[in-house]
Amino acid sequence: MNFKNEIVLNGNFGPNGLALTNKVDKSYRMGAELSVNYQINEHWNLKNNSSFVYAKIKEEDISFSPVLTPKFIVNQELNYKLKSLTINLTSRFQDSSYMDFSNVTKLPSYVIFNLGVLYDWNQWQIGFFVNNVTNKRYFNYGYTEADGTGKYFIQMPRNFMASLKFKVF
Repeated sequence: MNFKNEIVLNGNFGPNGLALTNKVDKSYRMGAELSVNYQINEHWNLKNNSSFVYAKIKEEDISFSPVLTPKFIVNQELNYKLKSLTINLTSRFQDSSYMDFSNVTKLPSYVIFNLGVLYDWNQWQIGFFVNNVTNKRYFNYGYTEADGTGKYFIQMPRNFMASLKFKVF
């Protein structure tokens, strides 16, 4: 996709806390996405959703990458099902991305893992989940101060969740 006069994030926040944008002369985005759902056997299932994006902004004679636009994002899910029990292991890889127009300050890439156990009983389903199993400190959003200092939004450390669902037919 080729854009003219696109409005894009510039990596800063206004006094009201809202993300600021700029209009850029020209920008270009190209990408691909792949989704796969593979049933290995009656118990195991593998899912993948991956995306790649190539993006550039051109202002006058300068080219740079857009703010908060990772090149690669990969989501994987491995499921094991035995009768009423399902165990899910998911992972997410997100590539690094720039936080400012100067393409100096970056959000680092990261990989996180989540685990879920579900049990179905009649019309009920009980679940237990561990998110960010390895307790990885990661950031998927940030901005740059006027002096060039990067400010990062730390995401959730390891956390737990339980669920109880009633299915109505």
